[in-house]
Amino acid sequence: MNERTRELTSEVAAHQETSRDLRAAKEAAEAGSRAKSDFLATISHELRTPMHVILGMSGLALESARDSRQREHLKVLKESADSLLAIINNVLDISKIEAGKVVLLSEPFNLRDELEAALNSLDILARDKEVTLSWKIVPRTPGVLLGDRDRLRQIIINLVSNGIKFTTRGEVTVEVRCERRVSDRATLHFRVKDTGIGIPKEKLGKIFTAFEQAD
Repeated sequence: MNERTRELTSEVAAHQETSRDLRAAKEAAEAGSRAKSDFLATISHELRTPMHVILGMSGLALESARDSRQREHLKVLKESADSLLAIINNVLDISKIEAGKVVLLSEPFNLRDELEAALNSLDILARDKEVTLSWKIVPRTPGVLLGDRDRLRQIIINLVSNGIKFTTRGEVTVEVRCERRVSDRATLHFRVKDTGIGIPKEKLGKIFTAFEQAD
């Protein structure tokens, strides 16, 4: 009986040690994740300030420029700065999501206006690749919505710009339809389709992982 008791005591001690090790490993992983998120947030904030200055000054220079070639160069500069700021904001969003600090706004907006604004911001990028951008709102889809217009536009721009990136002399289309509507609530389905190279089935899972891509 004493021998069996010693065996059980030894097993319990081993189990407790394993639990402590697992808990310590979990805490270390969480601390590392928090440190990474804090680092990304800090770097993103530090980069946004000079980027806003660059955007502001390039915008002023564009307004006062009279030479057509100079205006074209300044336009490219401003658009590139806009794209870089969007990347910085995306990185900041990832850190906010991981920290559980994302706040979604709820305000009325026009769906058609947001689609047009998102696609218009990518017009030059699409023309450079000889890609046609189009959008379609399926009938019976509500035109005025209540939600976070900036987040919606950000998602559309990210998906469409990715479609443009992997498409040459083709088309990228955004289609919106209402899947379900109950009283004053609606579930909308957004579909972004391109004629690009596509994504291999074995790599589909990677596109939903932060900092991963299929190519």
